[in-house]
Amino acid sequence: MLNTKLFSDFNLITGRYSIAGSRPRGLSSSVIRLDIYFINPKNYFIIFVLFLTYEGTGRYFSSILVDGKPNYSAVFNSPARQIHLERGVPDRPYLADVDGIIEHVQYLDMDKSLHIKMSGIAAQESRVTIVTPFITGAIEINNEKITGSPGIRQDGKVYLITIYPILHKSSTDIVFHFQD
Repeated sequence: MLNTKLFSDFNLITGRYSIAGSRPRGLSSSVIRLDIYFINPKNYFIIFVLFLTYEGTGRYFSSILVDGKPNYSAVFNSPARQIHLERGVPDRPYLADVDGIIEHVQYLDMDKSLHIKMSGIAAQESRVTIVTPFITGAIEINNEKITGSPGIRQDGKVYLITIYPILHKSSTDIVFHFQD
């Protein structure tokens, strides 16, 4: 998902991608180069080159690295030069899907919590889905525990958790706490 807020003054004029080498049967790794061209109202071109490395098998990501650093979101909210995605069973939770604008996603090992900061319009209904190897505990929105149970689906050793928060203000903090 491309965060259009970052590029609101630009128009996408062309995009192309190329796969570096073919992916023979049985090989589970690819390198994809995306060249994205934008033009702003003053006719300045901006070119973004993104190298995307993909390997592994399975439905979920066991590792997401953005510019060499761990990332706990499969929804990208800022520019990157390199993204490495590895499929498999995750050992940490990550944001899998969202219906809204993501400002920040962070996982804290010390208290086993995933922090998601979203922005939007007050009273806007949203959808947030995370993938986690842990059983969820409390879920907080703007420091208030939510009532009711979230949508939870177990797929082997992985849980998919979906909530439908109503954004209370222009910036909303969501925290998923996990059990030991």
